[in-house]
Amino acid sequence: MARSVEVITVEPKGAETHIVARLSGVEIVVTLHERVACEPGDRIRLSVEPGYIHLFDASTFARIPHPNIDQTEPYGRALAVRPV
Repeated sequence: MARSVEVITVEPKGAETHIVARLSGVEIVVTLHERVACEPGDRIRLSVEPGYIHLFDASTFARIPHPNIDQTEPYGRALAVRPV
């Protein structure tokens, strides 16, 4: 299911793009394994593969394990990212 987010910052990192976005009032960080053309203030839709979502504790920065997520995959990836 795709969700619309507001782009706060965009950081191109070679073949990857890091995006800080606002989803339902909460800031999220997205690492995309591709270059994406968007700017702060844009709204984009994100669709993710559930097995690649990684959650972290805000106070300890420790990864929060989830039984349905492959913990050996070091980075999450977002799929089907496109500007709205």
